[in-house]
Amino acid sequence: MLRSFLASVILALGMVGAMAASAADKPKDKEKPVPITDPAIVECKVPFRPATDINGATATEEQIENFYNAVRRYQDQLSEYRGCLDKKRQAAETAGDRVQLDALNKAYDQSVEDETQVVTAFNETLKAYRARKP
Repeated sequence: MLRSFLASVILALGMVGAMAASAADKPKDKEKPVPITDPAIVECKVPFRPATDINGATATEEQIENFYNAVRRYQDQLSEYRGCLDKKRQAAETAGDRVQLDALNKAYDQSVEDETQVVTAFNETLKAYRARKP
């Protein structure tokens, strides 16, 4: 009786070990995260944000003018970037690719937020610059 009990325990342990080994060989069914370098977004070049750390209270007229020109260039580049995203969004919508469409919409929204921050920083710098002028 003890022998049959031990035999069944050994058999059960062997089955558990085999199941564990089998499970280790199978790939995990986890949701894959969306890659940061999404191919559809990579093709559309994100423009670099201009530096916004200019102190309007101490800036020269030339610095303010350079800041203004950098902001204008940035806005022009963002316009091109958004045009590229729009084309990608239309293609993703036509293909019914919701994941891609969501990623592109997020990139578009982020570009609008970035532009707002840069323009706000410029306006605050200009306001401080003008406040010290008679």
